[in-house]
Amino acid sequence: MADSCDVFAGVVCTLRMKGGGFGVVDLFVDYHLSIGFSHIWLYFDDIHDDSWKEVKDYSEERLTIIRRSQSEREKVWTNDSPDLIKRLGGIGVTRDHVTARQILNASEALKTALKAPENSSRHVEYLVHIDIDELFYTKSNSIIPHFRWLKSQGIHHITYANHEGIPHRTDIDNYFTQITLFRRNLLTLSLSPSTKKSVSFFTSRTPHHQYFLFYDNGKSAVRVQPGVFPKNVHGWSLPRPEMGQGMQSEGKSKRMVSALVDARNLNLKGYVDVRDPCILHYPVCGERWLRSKYEILGPFPTHWPSLERKVNIPPCFHLDARKAATSPKPTEKLKDLFLSQVILSDNLEISKQIASGTCMRITDIASRRV
Repeated sequence: MADSCDVFAGVVCTLRMKGGGFGVVDLFVDYHLSIGFSHIWLYFDDIHDDSWKEVKDYSEERLTIIRRSQSEREKVWTNDSPDLIKRLGGIGVTRDHVTARQILNASEALKTALKAPENSSRHVEYLVHIDIDELFYTKSNSIIPHFRWLKSQGIHHITYANHEGIPHRTDIDNYFTQITLFRRNLLTLSLSPSTKKSVSFFTSRTPHHQYFLFYDNGKSAVRVQPGVFPKNVHGWSLPRPEMGQGMQSEGKSKRMVSALVDARNLNLKGYVDVRDPCILHYPVCGERWLRSKYEILGPFPTHWPSLERKVNIPPCFHLDARKAATSPKPTEKLKDLFLSQVILSDNLEISKQIASGTCMRITDIASRRV
């Protein structure tokens, strides 16, 4: 039975699987329910994606599955989200962009949580927005004490550190159960000589000197309240103080915090020492997942959409994979990228990475089930 002081949280995720879910969707739901999330919203981005069947037997009280055709999605845009259309249009982002749909879905889940009866699992006080290749990870048995602490501190928005999964072979099906090695976020490392050497190993493998192949700016949870908007897939826009209950009396530094200290600008304002929970990111963890990701994305725009501004994507692995996937020999080109820049199968090097603290092992995901 839930304690009257419990603070419940939900997860919203937009996903599209190609060629089957391989148990990924099932574990995503099962794992997050097992650590205490009250409700999960899954928005399937392709009406023909059959991976929803992996989770069709979960109770509707704990899991909401949304599958819409293009015409049904257009109705939602037109009838329920004209404000989002206006904001997206202001930065040149069309409704067809996947990030626009992620923003739409996160906004809708938040509205559902606001309207839900207090005795419903959908009545969550915090909402986490992550992708199907990510997990909200904690060593604890439950995330409820963490969200209770956030509420007690008056924290309305928190950004968690993300750590990047590293595949050890090409043939990965369920990356959640098969990937156990992670690069720690650079902003969480103490750069000792051994750590710097380990970091250099990764940066030397890519032409763009990347340590992470994908994002390093974390993912966020927000306090559910009127006036909140998802500004992008990484964070939320908070309402003006007069719009949020109790926000007038809370200091601005406590409203919006981050577990990441960006050494590039030495901005310590709003930093909180939260290392657990964190986000485990499993990008392209297996050759098939690399191909699938970029077949789905296609020739995507070369800028990041956000409700704040449009940001051009700098030269990086992401753009190189885009180029490889749209080349005359996509399978061959993507495999070359995977073998040269993604996979790490050298056991001696893995041991060095773990010993330096640059990488870590997490092996308990498969056992964390409802």
